[in-house]
Amino acid sequence: MSTRCNIIIKDAASKLVFYRHSDGYPEGTMPLLKKFLDLVKRDKIRDNVNQAAGWLIILGAIEYQTISG
Repeated sequence: MSTRCNIIIKDAASKLVFYRHSDGYPEGTMPLLKKFLDLVKRDKIRDNVNQAAGWLIILGAIEYQTISG
């Protein structure tokens, strides 16, 4: 059975909610979020919601091997 979760990305002006259908436990979700936040902190990804959110989708696709990274 899948464990679902919501991931919320927000800044002062915008907010996006992502639904994660499986692996929603912290052990399943945190490695991806840590990688994402590390990229933001190192200025590899812009820190506004709309542009950063696209990268979260790409990292998720790489994680589930639907695209190669």
